[in-house]
Amino acid sequence: MDHKNRLIFIMHYVNMAKNTFELLSSIIFRKEHLELFEQKWLDKYYGDSKCYNKSPNADVPFRGAKHTEKTKKLLSELAMGRIPWNKGVPRTKQEKLAISAGTKNAMRNVDMSM
Repeated sequence: MDHKNRLIFIMHYVNMAKNTFELLSSIIFRKEHLELFEQKWLDKYYGDSKCYNKSPNADVPFRGAKHTEKTKKLLSELAMGRIPWNKGVPRTKQEKLAISAGTKNAMRNVDMSM
């Protein structure tokens, strides 16, 4: 696998016609119940090759929290000097065309009225 996130790898690099994403439930719960509901599905499907969760647990200790300015500065300093994984990797003609089309389309939809 060439990508750190398995789900993104599947979505971008593998033929999407071979993969389906199934909606397990459309019941709307209160925010407080989401973790319990997610854990129910993880208990049932985690470990299956079609389950894309990294963790078998639904708990997210940092949910709703914000980084302090001090932490943001520290994370910024830690990231400085890192060489991007794609530095020096040439883009394919297809990638260049897709980027060009996306940029042109985005520029057409810019609202300049203020």
